[in-house]
Amino acid sequence: MLKLEIWPSFINKSTFELKKSPEGWELIFCKEAYDFMKDPGGFWKANTVDTSIADKVFELACDIVDREIPRTSFGLDGVTSRILLSREGKETEKNFWSPDEGSREYRFMELVFQLIDEGIKDPICVNYMELLDQYFFDSFPAKEFDEDPYRLKIIGGITSNEMEVLDKKMIELKSKPKGILDMSNFLTTGWALNDTFLQVQDSQHIEIWVNQASFNYLTQIGYSPVRLTKK
Repeated sequence: MLKLEIWPSFINKSTFELKKSPEGWELIFCKEAYDFMKDPGGFWKANTVDTSIADKVFELACDIVDREIPRTSFGLDGVTSRILLSREGKETEKNFWSPDEGSREYRFMELVFQLIDEGIKDPICVNYMELLDQYFFDSFPAKEFDEDPYRLKIIGGITSNEMEVLDKKMIELKSKPKGILDMSNFLTTGWALNDTFLQVQDSQHIEIWVNQASFNYLTQIGYSPVRLTKK
């Protein structure tokens, strides 16, 4: 059995488990409740996952745990992870912190994310994984969905470092005949981005989806509550 514990700095802790049975691999994933964010947590199970990927995840976990490497440095932010393995009655473990791209730990996390993405479709889990993705992979905090209508989803926290690119994406959104600004997985941003988000304030052809954090932010900078749809 493989167990992976994940401690991101500012969002819920989560746990990933992979168990092998005669029928194949079973995936269990849960995120802990987080009172600060008023998040009740969640629990998911997938009885069938891609066998070849699951095999590779377990193989990499064994390699990471068994390999003799110098003590990994840890930081005050980022994400700390712990692999726990149970093999032939023996339990072993190894911690790692914010893995570098190209490392075994980085590849291991890529495959873990792939298993969860393919096995669990619950929107609550999807939103959590989008936030967690930012801790492991240097991903831009917005996703574009080529749907009808086109949807631009803002994810997590946005800083002034992303302002130039986000400005262009907002202009593209505004140019569509119909569109959705999806802020249902938004956490926070700085006041420097106010003008960026105000670009579609008067664009009635753009629907705006919000959670409580984005509702609070947008109304503070001038949006009418009637323009906002809670998701």
